Amino acid sequence: NWESGLKRVPQIRRTFAGVEDWEWGLFLAGTIQSFMASFIFSAVELFRISKIGITSEKTTWETWTEGAILIYLTVWWLLIVILFTIPNGIGSLYGNVYFFTWAGAVSVIKTLLWWVRDWRREIHVAMEKQHEEYQKAKKAALGQGLDSIEDGQISE
Repeated sequence: NWESGLKRVPQIRRTFAGVEDWEWGLFLAGTIQSFMASFIFSAVELFRISKIGITSEKTTWETWTEGAILIYLTVWWLLIVILFTIPNGIGSLYGNVYFFTWAGAVSVIKTLLWWVRDWRREIHVAMEKQHEEYQKAKKAALGQGLDSIEDGQISE
């Protein structure tokens, strides 16, 4: 019980007296969820099976799952920043908590932006591939049409 432990340290007890119990729970839940997500993302990246000489690529399911988790964590950390930096919040009472709360939020937002950038790159690559296939089909159709006209075989 943290309250019995704080009886020996009255300065800390006075500093955090205005902090509600639910704020501590929210703080711990956000921190634990972020560390778990970071650990899982790192483990997946480290142990992804790839063929020799070929870059490992994420599956569509993996990409969308990662994005959904990052969006969830971003909303969670924005909520934490809003609640913890208000007067009498955990972050407003002690400088390190304030800065680490913002650092956690910025880290999650930056990771989300990297994910969006990679997602957009995948969309761009897919569109380029479709465009190349279209150009090849167009050249083949035009080339076949010109060959048949030169042979005198015009089909209607």
